[in-house]
Amino acid sequence: MPKEIEIIPPPRMPELKPQRASVSASVPGVRSYGTLDGIEAYFDKQRYMRTGKVVDKLTDLNRKEAALYSSQSAATTEYIRRQEELFRLQDLPERLGHEQTVRRIVRFDQLCEVRHTHELNQQRRRKDYMLGETEVVQTKAKLTHARTVLLDAQQQYEAQAKYGGTTHELHHKKQIVELLQIELEAEERRALLRSHNVDLGDDDRRQREFAEEESEQFERELREDLEKMGAK
Repeated sequence: MPKEIEIIPPPRMPELKPQRASVSASVPGVRSYGTLDGIEAYFDKQRYMRTGKVVDKLTDLNRKEAALYSSQSAATTEYIRRQEELFRLQDLPERLGHEQTVRRIVRFDQLCEVRHTHELNQQRRRKDYMLGETEVVQTKAKLTHARTVLLDAQQQYEAQAKYGGTTHELHHKKQIVELLQIELEAEERRALLRSHNVDLGDDDRRQREFAEEESEQFERELREDLEKMGAK
């Protein structure tokens, strides 16, 4: 900071007393500095001149110091800005490396999640396939049993028709055979539906249920028709 300079006002000039001429003759001029008042005025003038020069020099010095301070402030600000830019530039590779690592970790997590979902879907499909296979095997066993019962009934019917028997028993056996045929057809339809259901996804569940309802309704209608025929 520039030092505060106390400006000293110029001293008041003393009033010079007029010289009275004692004679009218021309006398060589005498400088007023020879008197006490003249000497004091001389030194006051010299001091005033020196003070003015000092003030001018100090003013110029203050102006130069202010300009220097402004230049130093601008240079300091520019230096700080360049240092910040340099530090950011030095941190740029590390920051880019960290951001790349974060992106890789995020992509790896997404890949793990997708793989986990895919594995769960595969397990669910395997489970559905195994359940479908089990149902198909059970249906085949039921069909085999139904065929065996139907074959036995047909053989009994043929034997009674060939070797005799009451008409009522033959009619009853015939109704049993027809009922077994209806059940066999129904089981075959169920087996066909189950074999198709193994390959169906969750989106086709409604169609599968609708087909099963139609099969059950068809079976009920056949049973009702058979019961009506037996009642007659």
